[in-house]
Amino acid sequence: MDVTEADIDFDNPASLFKYRGFDRFALQGLLDDRIWLAAPNTFNDPLDCKFQVSKKSTDQELLEHVNACAEARNEKRRRTIHDIPTLRSDVEKVLAELERGIKNAGVACFVASPFEPSMWAHYADGHRGFCVEYERTQDNELGDSAACLRVNYADQAFSLFAELEDEL
Repeated sequence: MDVTEADIDFDNPASLFKYRGFDRFALQGLLDDRIWLAAPNTFNDPLDCKFQVSKKSTDQELLEHVNACAEARNEKRRRTIHDIPTLRSDVEKVLAELERGIKNAGVACFVASPFEPSMWAHYADGHRGFCVEYERTQDNELGDSAACLRVNYADQAFSLFAELEDEL
């Protein structure tokens, strides 16, 4: 049975696809059963893997957020206004670590469909390349929700605090 775009569960696809042009690196990857992990600074979209953080939170906002996170973790200790310098320092350290991690990351991008004309045009050498199917299983990293993350694009920035709550 041939699979069509209508058969794909885009929220939890059984397979992921990578479009490639015919070159020695793509073919060698197939032979070696390896996937190239690119550095984010080599992407054609300069905004991919970039983050901007607004550091304009008030002391009260920071304090409320940290205490809400502590409460959610069932911690007894509550921070006070006297803890703000330490909290701000901790936030700076976490952000620096996050930035280092992103700069040193290797990223492979996949799509849920082999039927994307723009992907064929851009990543498969103007429709002259090929598309590789990778099955997602519990035995590989593509089936691991922590290792294989879906990208969701948004027009709106997310809260700094929501992303840092486990770190503080």
